[in-house]
Amino acid sequence: MKNKGQVEVQFNWIFILIVGAIILSFFVVIAMRQKQASESSINVGFFVNFEKALSGISVVEGKKLLFEVPNMDLNYECTQSCDCAAYAGVSRARASASFNMRDKLIFSPNKLKGNHLLTMSTAWSYPFRIVNFLYITSPEVKYLIEDTPLGNSFYNLLPDKVLRVEQTEQRAFDKQLFTPDQPIKAISGNYKAKFTFIESKPEDFTIPSELVNLPNKDVTAIYFEKTAGSPERIRFYEKDSSDKTKFRETGVSYSFGEATQIGAIFAEDLNAYACMMNKALKKYEMVARVYLEKQNALVVKINEILLTNPSSPLKNCLISYVNSYMDEVIINVPNINFKNQLGENDIAARDLTSNVRSISLQNDNAIRGSCPQIY
Repeated sequence: MKNKGQVEVQFNWIFILIVGAIILSFFVVIAMRQKQASESSINVGFFVNFEKALSGISVVEGKKLLFEVPNMDLNYECTQSCDCAAYAGVSRARASASFNMRDKLIFSPNKLKGNHLLTMSTAWSYPFRIVNFLYITSPEVKYLIEDTPLGNSFYNLLPDKVLRVEQTEQRAFDKQLFTPDQPIKAISGNYKAKFTFIESKPEDFTIPSELVNLPNKDVTAIYFEKTAGSPERIRFYEKDSSDKTKFRETGVSYSFGEATQIGAIFAEDLNAYACMMNKALKKYEMVARVYLEKQNALVVKINEILLTNPSSPLKNCLISYVNSYMDEVIINVPNINFKNQLGENDIAARDLTSNVRSISLQNDNAIRGSCPQIY
């Protein structure tokens, strides 16, 4: 009987432990689900407000804004087919919240860590205004610009290191000039580093030891290559997996003006840059068609005036409205692919640059001749 009682006591304790574990697990699962639901709600709320803010920033040239970000894994991704979206979570397929870029033209790293996000807008004009570009980054990404006259110009165009938010100065952007053959100081605490080379070639550069242990794709570079012809080319690089102190080239694309060069500085890689620029070309074509109609309308109106007043000084304006250059722009734009700069695509890009110069000269001549401007 004594042994039987001991077995019953042991059984009761085992039963209590099992039931207790089940009850505890139940409440843990409920708590975890509530936590996930709460985080998901916070993330969705952030993205709703963030998208509204981006829409506002995108219509204002030169706008800079520092966002406070909830504690989450924020990512920005463009697939090879250029399906671009921002999302929260370890993967896009399991994102707790996301939004598609739609018509926004955003240049950004693929990972955005930290408590703040910096956004900036710049107008892309080539030669006439086309659209505003949006640039997004984290204050924890390091941007290193080669110390040359052009490099200093880029350095000054990039956002300020500190922005004032509600009467408080906040760290906003981490930028630094560097000389390739001299030691680089103050590289620490950054999860990404982006180098911009102007005169030196990335292949000849030795990556600082502080960056060797970062993932290869988080240490990248671009090189603005000067070419005898046009347009200017941008070469993209990332840290070489076989030699972590060196860069290897990953692709080549174009730059069409200052805003696109800044876009290349902010963009994660060639694919992300090309996706935005190929989308921007569609807007370019639409705007060019509007200006072509304006040229044609000006020619018609001036000819009507000349019928009644052949000596009108507007006669001299007609030379500024020859529409063949704008026609060529509309023809060339669909033939350009920023992911591929070889062959016929390269010819189309050179022709575009040449015609843009001619349109700019036409507009300048119209201004000097007191004629209506093309743009």
